[in-house]
Amino acid sequence: MLHDLPALKAANPLLPFMQQDGHIFRRVKHEQWTCLCPFHAETTPSFHVWESDHHYHCYGCGEHGTIIDYVMKKTGCGEREAIAKLAEKSPHLHSGYTPPAPTPVAPVLHLPLPAAQFTDWQDACDALLHNPREVERLANWRGFSPDTILGAAKAQLMAVLPYFGAQREAFLVEAPAQWFTDPLIAELNGPQQLLPHSIHYRLAPHTPNNERDKASWRYDHRVKPSKSWPFLWGNPIGARWLFILEGQWDALALADLCGWHTTDSLPPATAIIGLRGATSWKLMLDAAHGLPLDPKATAIAIGDADTAGAKWYEKDGFLATLEGRVARLITVMPTHPGAKDFNDITKAGVLTGSDFLAWIRRRLIQHQPVKRPKLTFVQWCKAAAIRDDPTGIAARCVVRDTARPRGRVSPIHWRTHWRTQRLPESDRQALHKILHAWHTHQPPSNLNLLNHDNHSPLP
Repeated sequence: MLHDLPALKAANPLLPFMQQDGHIFRRVKHEQWTCLCPFHAETTPSFHVWESDHHYHCYGCGEHGTIIDYVMKKTGCGEREAIAKLAEKSPHLHSGYTPPAPTPVAPVLHLPLPAAQFTDWQDACDALLHNPREVERLANWRGFSPDTILGAAKAQLMAVLPYFGAQREAFLVEAPAQWFTDPLIAELNGPQQLLPHSIHYRLAPHTPNNERDKASWRYDHRVKPSKSWPFLWGNPIGARWLFILEGQWDALALADLCGWHTTDSLPPATAIIGLRGATSWKLMLDAAHGLPLDPKATAIAIGDADTAGAKWYEKDGFLATLEGRVARLITVMPTHPGAKDFNDITKAGVLTGSDFLAWIRRRLIQHQPVKRPKLTFVQWCKAAAIRDDPTGIAARCVVRDTARPRGRVSPIHWRTHWRTQRLPESDRQALHKILHAWHTHQPPSNLNLLNHDNHSPLP
């Protein structure tokens, strides 16, 4: 008998199904729960279940799947037998019963860019390719190699074209085919395909429709809004290496710095993501409409050393959310006098691509996944507070802090808390050292502290 698999999964939600098996869950965040993994022995939970799409992933052993995979793994049966077992629990699916339709969610994306507008966009990209003077102007202005500007135009990701009475630099907005409202689009293009959705224009200061002293970014008003969908250099769907920055210029600056002048020259399974706006990450990581990130991916988040960059580290902010979606998260906030973002740093010429990638490789070696310590950080500090050395002094500061985070929280939350306390730099460094010691299982009674800060500037 043929079965409607989506209806079968909806009739057997994974979380209550596992709870009936005796698994005890703890909520991690909205619609995300964790418990001890049923597939390998562990003492600290690393098995996560997402209620929104009923799938699981274990960060300890790598098991990943849906309720069908869970039944197959637990019972040792094949896929057909697992489906039959679930169908027995849902007899109403075979008796003409139609489950109630879920409450519709307002679609984030609609139809791709209209054909006529996309043709105009392609013509503008082609015109930029054959305009060496304009390519040189853009390259000198942003501090890029002309090859990167040409690569962006060749990939049809960047152009210069008229908008509101002036020539504007603009970027293409691409989105996964499966998130468009017309199901035929996904069927014809495949779930891994990116499609043109809108155009993002830069309105220079004191130009038509922007009288302000700073540049303004606008989405094409002639198409449905894309709600701050990110700029994509390469295809992030299924990519195992993700570089995430705070804008499309920063994304191109990283590509230029590393010599990835075209999307085809990116290393395998690598993509660069440029967020648009302070809250665009919420759409990118949205459970229903976000990018389908590989849970085994490594993300390298490069923030700006300003107020907007500091917001990444807030509790329940971008980095805390991203950390639960990927296997490893490396963060860096590079700084340089007079530079406000990553593009400014690369333009200043103080950083080379080889040095930057070598630094990332060292960080990846340092950031090997480890099991969570059994002690909470506060418990660790209470044990270390008896020491009569800098470690004991820092530990006592944590214990006496009445405004400290409660429960078992990630190191990101502690660093954010100390940043908001406006502590002297020497105190913050001492606290970061003991936090690293706790996170890497160094016992509180015998420490060999490392000079390690997960958010320090580039060397």
